Amino acid sequence: RDLPTSSRSLEDFLQRVAEEMKSTRPVNPEDATRSVFKVIARHVDLGQSAKVRDALPKQIRSLWPESVGV
Repeated sequence: RDLPTSSRSLEDFLQRVAEEMKSTRPVNPEDATRSVFKVIARHVDLGQSAKVRDALPKQIRSLWPESVGV
């Protein structure tokens, strides 16, 4: 099982997303991340999704949808 990483930069984070998705069809890792964050923001309780968002480093948090779960 993979352990969590302490990636703090957006570039490192997106690189890790790309690595984890390399066995799927080609997808832009930033678009994929934005989509996942949008699903979390829309379908997880507002308080819980805010905790997820607030736990992210600032650069990564910038991908969170502004109008949802803020």
